[in-house]
Amino acid sequence: MTGFLGCIAALVMVWSVETKTAVSGSGDVPSQAAAEYSNTYQRGDVRAGDSAVFRLSGISGMTAERIEVYVKSNKSSGAGEIRLAIDGNSVTEISGTMAEWTGAYDNSASHPIELLDGIYRVGQEIAIVVKGTANSLHIEKYVLHYRTAAPCTVRLKAGEDEYMLLRESEAGGGVVLPNMADRNGWRFSGWSERDFQTMSVRPQLWTAGETYYPGENTVLWAVWEQPQNGEKPVSALQSGIYLYAYPEYNVALSGLPEDGKMENAPVRPYDSNQWYWFEFNERGDSVTIRHVDSDTYIGYTGSRLVRKKSVWQAVHAEGKTTVYMTNQGKNYILWPSMPDFDEEYAGLYNVSNVFALMSLIPVETEGMVYTCHPETADLEEVEEEGGGAAIVDFGIYEIHISKGKKYLRLRN
Repeated sequence: MTGFLGCIAALVMVWSVETKTAVSGSGDVPSQAAAEYSNTYQRGDVRAGDSAVFRLSGISGMTAERIEVYVKSNKSSGAGEIRLAIDGNSVTEISGTMAEWTGAYDNSASHPIELLDGIYRVGQEIAIVVKGTANSLHIEKYVLHYRTAAPCTVRLKAGEDEYMLLRESEAGGGVVLPNMADRNGWRFSGWSERDFQTMSVRPQLWTAGETYYPGENTVLWAVWEQPQNGEKPVSALQSGIYLYAYPEYNVALSGLPEDGKMENAPVRPYDSNQWYWFEFNERGDSVTIRHVDSDTYIGYTGSRLVRKKSVWQAVHAEGKTTVYMTNQGKNYILWPSMPDFDEEYAGLYNVSNVFALMSLIPVETEGMVYTCHPETADLEEVEEEGGGAAIVDFGIYEIHISKGKKYLRLRN
């Protein structure tokens, strides 16, 4: 990654070839710098088929400005391939003869072969490989012109909000990226160097806990995701994996029965704890329910929810579905949000008449949609006929706004 910050000083370090396995440093050599050198022939001599490898590490935060390898040749021949890599990324690759590089063959004096002329921020390592293709090249030294830089800052944004400012403890040391909470039915997936509204192709992301190495003072945006498919409730009943949700309250069935009841949670299609296999009969008026993650049936004993296989009844109309059972002549709806002021849970709710109220949301995770702005993704306000109310499209939901109150509903 390229980039440049205000620098302290322009410096030069030189690494001279001493033996076939060693180089010595002079000039402005950083205290933590470590050099390795190896040659398949001898000292700096590289014949056809030979190679010499120079590696320099312990130079985090260095901004390279020019890198050269000083080489001479035989009197009338000498050719090879030279590759410069920084932090494992190939930066320069050249091939040719000494005469092509410098204008003439020369066995009396070394000449600089320029491998880098520009600003390049180094994270961890510089590597230079010289391979001979015709006898012979003779490496004298490696010269690096560089500057030391101040630590970078990384400004994190969550939607339109400033979330956090991170600073490297030392130049090139990188910063560890934090985790973010899920938002509005979107799951946090990582950090992006780009700010965007929505996209269906996964962008390049750095995940929470990963070390990010900035090349300059920069900004990263939090990215959230949700399934792209299976956005709408089913219109006809068929067996499959679903969320059982009450969109008006933005709650869905979650987990397994415990002490006669179950948990509920905000509708999140990516949360596999909300995934249930609904096995309908041919008429679609009865069903068994099985929690996918645990492969455990959801059933009932009396008016209590239990972990066993039970046959439920189902009623479906106008895109809505309700699952219920009958006990001692009374109807009990499987209700994701029990009308209890003391606690929030899912349970069996006694009603005199059963209506289709819930939504079965199919789980199809073939694709994902990504956004940096879950607070505004796909917002489009539409006035309802009759005035006085509005509908705001919000991802897989609709926000109904009427008389100062907001209601979250799944799209039909």
